[in-house]
Amino acid sequence: MTRANTIIDIDRFFTIDDGCWLWFGPKQRLGYGQLKIKSKMFKAHRLMWEYMNGPIPDGLFVCHHCDVRNCVRPSHLFLGDQFDNMRDASKKGKFEARKQYLQRHPNGQIKGGWTCR
Repeated sequence: MTRANTIIDIDRFFTIDDGCWLWFGPKQRLGYGQLKIKSKMFKAHRLMWEYMNGPIPDGLFVCHHCDVRNCVRPSHLFLGDQFDNMRDASKKGKFEARKQYLQRHPNGQIKGGWTCR
């Protein structure tokens, strides 16, 4: 039995907003939705992917087209490896934004615990 086959009323945990299905249940420190099933914590967007598409192959991430960490809308999610995830972030200017932030905040700390080395 996969996690997606576990009977849960998942639709009670999100609401539709501006195209995204926003998770309003518990969230991790970095903003990803989370859900506890049988005493184990799971990321909400990964559960939604498995619920709609089946198991996530080893080594792949469930990434967001919309860049909204608590979005669980299936059409906003895609599978990719670390390279795909970094390429997507680069195309969206995420690395440039981080570089600009570090220039303004010389201590190197980025909100959410990221540190640039």
